[in-house]
Parts: sequence; C-alpha cells; structure tokens
Amino acid sequence: MSTSQATYFPETIAGVRAFLRTFPTQTLKLRYILGLDTAQNAPKLAQSIVVNCIDTEHYERDRSKLTEIGINAFTSGDLRQYIGNPGPHGENLLKQIYYYHFRMLPNAHCVNKDFCPGNPERNRFGHTRFATHAEGKAMLEECFYWDVTAGKPQDGKCPTVVIGHALHNDTDGLARTIGFEPQAAETVVAVLDTQQMAREMGIYNSRGPQHEIGLRNLSAHFDIPYRDPHTAGNDAAYTTISAIYMALYGRAKLTFPKSVLQVVNDVETSSRQYSINRHGIPRYCTRCHAKNHFVSDCHKYIPPCEKCQAQRKPNAKGELHGVFWFTKGKMAHYPENCLWGSK
Repeated sequence: MSTSQATYFPETIAGVRAFLRTFPTQTLKLRYILGLDTAQNAPKLAQSIVVNCIDTEHYERDRSKLTEIGINAFTSGDLRQYIGNPGPHGENLLKQIYYYHFRMLPNAHCVNKDFCPGNPERNRFGHTRFATHAEGKAMLEECFYWDVTAGKPQDGKCPTVVIGHALHNDTDGLARTIGFEPQAAETVVAVLDTQQMAREMGIYNSRGPQHEIGLRNLSAHFDIPYRDPHTAGNDAAYTTISAIYMALYGRAKLTFPKSVLQVVNDVETSSRQYSINRHGIPRYCTRCHAKNHFVSDCHKYIPPCEKCQAQRKPNAKGELHGVFWFTKGKMAHYPENCLWGSK
C-alpha cells in the first residue's frame, strides 16, 4: 500500500505520532513500521522507530508482587532491510529482534503453580537476568529512550511503539510495582495490542468474536509452538511473533519447506547468542540468596522457618511434629521468603 496524502508531518516525536494516527488499523501501523507499506509523507524520523514488546508476570496469590519482565526490542530499520527477503515464516525478521527476560530479585522465590502455572526457569529466548526493581525500571527506561544517533543525545530520542497482548494488564502492573508507565513515556508514538490486531484480521477463539482471544489460541492459529507459557520472556516472544505474522500474512498461514516449529527453534538458539543485557545479575539462588548458583544446585542447610513452624497442628494424639514439612530439603527457606501468608 502506498499513500500520497499531502499532509506534512514535522520531524518530531509528535509529528511521528500524528503520522501513525493516519493509519486506520493497528495492523497497518505495524506493516508500515516493518517496511511492508510505504507513505510518501512519512517524516524521516519514522525510520528510527523502536518497537518494544512487553509482558509481565505477578505472583498469583499477591498481585502486588512483580515477578518477571519480558521485553523484545527491535528497530524499524533493522527489520526493513530484510523485508524483501523475510525468510520462511519471517525467520530473517525474527532473528533481528533482541529478547530479554528478567526475574525480579525481591520476588524471585514466588513461582506460580496453581491458577496460572509457569516456570521462570524455562525461559526459551535470550538469557534470564535477576534484577532489582530499580534495575528493572532502568532497563525499561533505556529501552524507551534510545538516542536517534548513538552517543549523541543532542540529536534527540527515537520514537517508540509498544506492543503487548492484553497490554493494559502489563502496563498497569508496571506502574503499580516499579513506577514505570510504558504508554506514558514521552517517546511513545503508538500502542499496539495483538488482541485488537487479531480482531482486525478476523482471528477469534472458539467461543466467537465476542470473546477476546488468548495468546495460546492466537499462537495456535499460526502454528507457533506455545511452549513453557506464563513466563514473561516466552510470552513476550510469542506475542511479538504473532504480531509480525499478522502484519506479514494477515490471517493466512503460508507453507514453506521449513516449518514454523523449526523456525522458532532456530530463533530460540540464535537469540541466546546476541540478546545480552547488562542489567541485573546472571545467577541467583531463590533458596539461600547466593549469587553464584541456581536453586537447582543449592545444598545449603537452612534451619526450619519460624513462620511455618508456627502453623504446625497437633495430630490425633495431641503431638506436634518436630519440623513442619514445608521447611525441609528443597522446600527449606528463610522467614523473609515464607509464602505461608499468601496461601
């Protein structure tokens, strides 16, 4: 598609924002960003758009506890150079994206196992880092305030587009927990939600168009392997891939000699080679708080948790067990990490 509107848009963040508003759908906005469509009146600054896809996880028994942040980042320019040869199922595009996964240090011991189970140790894209809330906020601010010219902040910042799936859940949670509102950043020129994009494409779940489609069903529509879900790094990746597929193919599913599964497997592998982030630390034990190993390798003795001990109930004979089961072995934990009050 090519537009020939005569409207002039200034070379500013506000100008790019106004320009993107001329596209009637979110999918058309993304098609322009990827270089699939052109616009003669586009401000030159629009070629410097940065796209951030965000997903978060919170503890299921205490939503005030942010546990994970997943973010995928790419520039319009990086993907535009491959738009003439996107590769099978967009492989060449997907390999230009940076995939980041952060577990929040204060709440890394809070793992969802009941209502929305997910294993943050099964992140498949990039590398996991453990970060404080302050480091998480700094990382997000860095993603939303890229210099147009590297090392020259005086040249201004790149326009930013935010993508998510049911994005308001993630942005509201980030605002509450770490004090960062992605959609309120001065650089943001558009907000895209894959649920809205799916409606535009006529992609619905089995219950019909009156119900919002879930990420599992949206991924399934394009045969994207929905593995190890409900951990922020993976869900951000599935959201990004789904968005790019809708921009590339609409609701259609194309056939290539290489399957979607093979493409995603290769993207996972390549992402671990280049998606490196300096924020946070690479190792952390959620059991003993050491920063040189993971919980799976922890053998430190931890005395029984006093909070758990206080919950012991006498048996039929009126006897108390010496140590409550919730404090033994791999379940052992320090009182400050006790989740009994959240049960």
